[in-house]
Amino acid sequence: MTKEGAWRISLARLLHVLERQTPDQAPIFVLSIQTIRGIPLYSGPLGFIADRQARSLNAITARVCNSLPHTVFVPLNNPAFIKSGRYRNSTDYRHWAKFLADRMAPGLNRARSGPGL
Repeated sequence: MTKEGAWRISLARLLHVLERQTPDQAPIFVLSIQTIRGIPLYSGPLGFIADRQARSLNAITARVCNSLPHTVFVPLNNPAFIKSGRYRNSTDYRHWAKFLADRMAPGLNRARSGPGL
């Protein structure tokens, strides 16, 4: 299990490097960890522990992202993404892509129309 302090420090370091290396008008998107218990295979007691850890790491990730000017936290907390079964199909991936595109497009459009790009 990832220790929360190590997660915060490593994530902050990574995002600081990315922000320094990325043009100011280009956003950096960080997707949250999906809910674990929504996956049927992990709906038992161990899934509860993993889900609690994921929620904790997501809270830390959101705080780190919110502290940076060009980084956007994208929470993935919609259980509709999680389908029964182990494998995904093209419909599942299309659903995920639309979800991400809807949240990322405004920032990317602003970056594209900004100075220097």
